[in-house]
Amino acid sequence: MRNLLQPTNRNDSFSKPLNWCLSNYKEATSFDSAAKRITFRTVARAVGQIFITTILLPLAVLLFLIGAAIKTALPSNLEQQTSSIGENPHKRTLHVKQVSLSQKQRRKYVKIAKNWQSKASELYQISSGAAKAIYKDAAHIAGIIAECMTRKKIYGSSYDALLLAYDQPLEQEQGIALIKEKGLHNEIRVAYMTTNPMNVRSSSTQSKTTRVEGVGTKLISTIAQRALEKQRKQIYLEAIQSAIPFYKKLGFIKDRRRPEEANTQPLVLRKKKIEQLLARFKINN
Repeated sequence: MRNLLQPTNRNDSFSKPLNWCLSNYKEATSFDSAAKRITFRTVARAVGQIFITTILLPLAVLLFLIGAAIKTALPSNLEQQTSSIGENPHKRTLHVKQVSLSQKQRRKYVKIAKNWQSKASELYQISSGAAKAIYKDAAHIAGIIAECMTRKKIYGSSYDALLLAYDQPLEQEQGIALIKEKGLHNEIRVAYMTTNPMNVRSSSTQSKTTRVEGVGTKLISTIAQRALEKQRKQIYLEAIQSAIPFYKKLGFIKDRRRPEEANTQPLVLRKKKIEQLLARFKINN
């Protein structure tokens, strides 16, 4: 009797259907989560592909085209030339040309001369000894050249030609000479001449990459060649004190004329010395 009245185990009747429902629910839930993860990955991958194909790829192509255009526009060997110049400044080849003295050109060279004047003044402040005097005189001459090209009445009376020394391959201005040829039968007169103050050899300009050597010599050699071509007997100039050793080294000697400007010495280069100078630097007549 007790066995008949004893309650049966409810797990047999209720737990099995409940467990079955719960297991099916978990499986369904896990399936939905997996589906959601798969869907998210698929969407993210699709968005990434769209971003790459529509934005990154065209941007990369555009940058490539810009780089190719820049490379085409610039000389292919510019970097090689610049590095070789830095290693050996003598690889810079100097050239001299006569430039137009139009009002536009004069404004350009006034700006260059004033820039050199400013640089020379800065180097004067930090230099000592002989270099200090050179920079002082360089700033003075550069200022005079700027003034000469600014005031029209000086043109023709003090000078009638402007010679520009520049280097290649960088095409940078390195020296200016104002000369007078017209109205003088026996000589060419150098009114004023100056070079980029960065070319002065001193403790302030030790870097060979910024210094170009032989600018003054190139200008004088070119003037000497013009003197022979125009059958002039000599070159005359009035040198400032710091430049006298340079001119005497080229063959200039003291002239008897009275200087027009204070603190200068009249110097002259005779025809024989002109020929020797041109032969020395291998300049053909």
